Amino acid sequence: MEGSRFREYITGTCMLCSYLVWMRLMLTSVLLHKWSTLMVDFVLAYLQDDVESKTYIKLPRRNDFGANISRETHVLKLLKSIYGLKQAGCVWNKRLHHGLMQLKFEQSKYDPCFYYRFNVVMGFYIDYCLIIAPIDAEIMKVYAYLKTKFEVTNKDPIYEYLGVKVEGGQTGQLNYHKLYSHNKY
Repeated sequence: MEGSRFREYITGTCMLCSYLVWMRLMLTSVLLHKWSTLMVDFVLAYLQDDVESKTYIKLPRRNDFGANISRETHVLKLLKSIYGLKQAGCVWNKRLHHGLMQLKFEQSKYDPCFYYRFNVVMGFYIDYCLIIAPIDAEIMKVYAYLKTKFEVTNKDPIYEYLGVKVEGGQTGQLNYHKLYSHNKY
């Protein structure tokens, strides 16, 4: 159900179509310029933030909360954000943006899911981040900074992301491979 702040919450997240185009450009730069990469996972990103407003949920089914407590008469008040809340993505995006601004990154004017600082570029999709830079040392410095602001894990260098792999052909052309597709049953 669309609420008064629905559009604000939706605009705080990245659109997959736009993101895949930019991600292909990042992977192409990696291949053409022989840059380094690092995949980073923000651990339980949506669950680390306080909720913005009073939010209540129904009691879980099949749990015994006592004789006088039922799903019809009681609710739970959320203290932290959970996956599935419409505002969870927006709250996470605000926290991420604030942390990256403190680390002196600039947000792209063309796509809010991309940040840069000097020659380090970061692309975000939900709680994953692809970092590219000319040398590993620059990436590891950024990764160390991220660890001071967020709980993150290192997912190693990559040349494929979100189902797209970029390879250089023998004649200098670039080949994009779709690693998997969604089949309807």
